[in-house]
Amino acid sequence: IEQIKINSQISIILIDSQWYLENWDKNPKINDDCSVKTREDFFLELEDLIKKNEGKTTLIAIHHPMFSNGPHGGQFSVKQQLKPLPILGSLVSLIRKTGGISPQDLQNKRYLELRKRLVTLAQSNNKVILVSGHEHNLQFLKTNNVPQIISGSGSKISPVRQNANAFGLAANGFAKLVVYKDGHSDVLFYNLQNNAAHLVYKTEVLKATTKPSLNQYPTNSNKTSLASIYSQEETTKKALYKKLWGERYRDYYSADIEAETANLDTLFGGLKPVKAGGGHQSLSLRLVDKKGREFVMRSLRKSATQYLQAVAFKDQNIEGKFENTSVESLLMDIFTGSHPYAPLVVGTLADGLSVFHTNPKLYYIPKQTALQEFNETFGDALYIVEERVSSGNQKLENFGNATKIISTNDLFKNLRKNSKYSLDEAAYIRARLFDMLIGDWDRHEDQWRWAEFEDNKGQINYKPIPRDRDQAFSIMADGAILGTSSSLFPTLRFLKSYDAELKSPKWFNLEPFPLDKALITKSDKSVWDAQVAYIQNHLTNELIEAAFNKMPKELIDKTIDDLKLKLKNRRQKLQEISDTYQKLLNNY
Repeated sequence: IEQIKINSQISIILIDSQWYLENWDKNPKINDDCSVKTREDFFLELEDLIKKNEGKTTLIAIHHPMFSNGPHGGQFSVKQQLKPLPILGSLVSLIRKTGGISPQDLQNKRYLELRKRLVTLAQSNNKVILVSGHEHNLQFLKTNNVPQIISGSGSKISPVRQNANAFGLAANGFAKLVVYKDGHSDVLFYNLQNNAAHLVYKTEVLKATTKPSLNQYPTNSNKTSLASIYSQEETTKKALYKKLWGERYRDYYSADIEAETANLDTLFGGLKPVKAGGGHQSLSLRLVDKKGREFVMRSLRKSATQYLQAVAFKDQNIEGKFENTSVESLLMDIFTGSHPYAPLVVGTLADGLSVFHTNPKLYYIPKQTALQEFNETFGDALYIVEERVSSGNQKLENFGNATKIISTNDLFKNLRKNSKYSLDEAAYIRARLFDMLIGDWDRHEDQWRWAEFEDNKGQINYKPIPRDRDQAFSIMADGAILGTSSSLFPTLRFLKSYDAELKSPKWFNLEPFPLDKALITKSDKSVWDAQVAYIQNHLTNELIEAAFNKMPKELIDKTIDDLKLKLKNRRQKLQEISDTYQKLLNNY
């Protein structure tokens, strides 16, 4: 998978679909030189690229089409059904149409898997156009609101079924896609006759980008505002429910918090919203200041629909289907197992340990003219605003005054490419031990960025920048149901609630273990021991107090005191935690 940026409004995502459909068992070395090692990693990379190109006309150029009215889509001509003999030809066509025996046909199991996942991702961005070959004809289809162009008859011709809602032509020719400055696009199909191209069909693919009418909002002059993440009604549960699902941090979600009111046109010298985004739960908005530096504004209220789409319904679009349902209500309550204000604490702790970090700050952000078209989704709520971990912010002190900041994929590419690239394993080990101290189990590869440093000899070294600290001090396994599930099912054992002891470093690190194994290759026990000593010496009681004082004053209670005690206890047992996990890494 590769991206080509045509200009600020058009991008192409190139996909090697044969790689996906190939039987890897027959070609075990197929991924040796590829940064994407699994099909699931491929979908994650594609999802990331589609999100990054939100608002742009995005062409997904893929040989195998996702929709087709040709032979690979199970549509055959009368002539094809008569070969090699009448009846037998029809039987062969029926088997191809329904059996999916050939990996080159749309009904094949692996092909169908690719289609469902890719189309679902394409539906998340209304500016995606699929461009393919494979069929030896010309086609234009729009299915599930996703346009598909097929142009594969440059030399060979295969039949295509005529459909009132689609274009199809079994003739030599080609397609031309025209994208205009206003965002709308047309596709033109040409038939080749007597060495000349003749236009045979033209249609609109995407409509022009419409500029939303912007409402004017009065300036909010209040210095502070009182707000909560959830309503009291959402967090009021009966005794039996609490027994089954736990107390969680539910009360913190409905607690009224006095937060500084932020107007974007003055915050950090003035911020302009440029792109909506978010992970599999969170809603976020990218902001840029007058110097081009980027920030992220992340809602403390998460999205159950986004989570379901990412985890349970990867192969179908569910937008709007679970709103105001019991499923949504339950998921929103489960989310209260994460401490909503934990990121405010982590930055101070990390700074004291010389672990790179963002500087999240809590604001109440009202709907306002400066939010422009994003007022529909954002505003009148509590948000955390922090520096975006990306190049452009690399010179910040909390990112080490680096040369640049790169992704984990780019880190691996560089480490494989040349011996001049190296990783500061000690810094990574310190960051990982810090994860274990604060109970942050959500440390997959996209939760890291890498600060690049170059010395006067041209040697380049990378240090880790952890990001997204939503699961610090998490108690997701609170309650009888998830508590029991996290013990019974190995895949859920990392969810154990934050406590004074980390009872199983093995299961806690289930998610980041592959990354740790790939990156920690040269460090022996002495390196781990040195990082344990550093953390224990620098994570002082005074630092812990200063960090937790960053919590909203309304939440300074017995629960916070309890968290501080648990953190101090983990500090004392850090050597034991380190020894256990270091041995585990060495044993695999």
